[in-house]
Amino acid sequence: MKIFRILEKELTGDTFEWHMLPDSTVVRSDNPFFIPEFDTEFKAYPVVAIKIGRLGKSIAPKFAHRYYNEATLAATVRAENLLAFLRRGGMPWERAVAFDRSCFMGEFVPADELLNCRNASISCGEEKLELNISEIRSTINETIACISRDNTLKTGDLLLIPATGKGLKLSIGDNLTEECDSGPLLEIRIK
Repeated sequence: MKIFRILEKELTGDTFEWHMLPDSTVVRSDNPFFIPEFDTEFKAYPVVAIKIGRLGKSIAPKFAHRYYNEATLAATVRAENLLAFLRRGGMPWERAVAFDRSCFMGEFVPADELLNCRNASISCGEEKLELNISEIRSTINETIACISRDNTLKTGDLLLIPATGKGLKLSIGDNLTEECDSGPLLEIRIK
C-alpha cells in the first residue's frame, strides 16, 4: 500500500506536490496515539482519505472517478518544532511528518456519502474546526490524474487530500474526533 499525502491542495501549473508516508504511520480509529518524546508540539491536520479501488496508470481526469469508491476522514500529525528546524536547514522533513502512527485513519464509507457531507468537523480538546468537503470533491480527479502520471496506483493505495490548512494541537488526555453528517468516523485518544 502506498500513501500519498498532498501538500495544502495547491496547484502549481498542472501538478500537485506530495510526499509519501510508510504504512507504519497508520493508526486506526479507536486506538490511542502516544505523543512521542522527540518534540514538544504536535498538531493534527485534517485530510480526506480516498481509497483507490483498481489498478491504474496515466489516468485521465475524466475517468478518475472510476478508480475510487471509498473515502474517510483522517488526520496527519506533524512535529511542529522539528519541522521548522528541518525546513530552516533545507533538510528533508519526512522525520517530522512520516513517523510511526502519525496518520489517523477513520472508518471507510462509500465515497459519495462522505463527499456529499454538509457538516464535517474535527475537534480536539476545546478546539474545533469546520471542514468544507465540497472543495475537496472538485480536486480528487485532478489529484488522481497527476499522481498516476508518475506512479502506478494499485488497489488499496490512499490519497490524503487536505481539508484545511489549519491544525489542532494535541495534548495528553484529549480526544480527537472527526465527524460528518452520519456521525463520527474517527476517534483517537491522545496519551
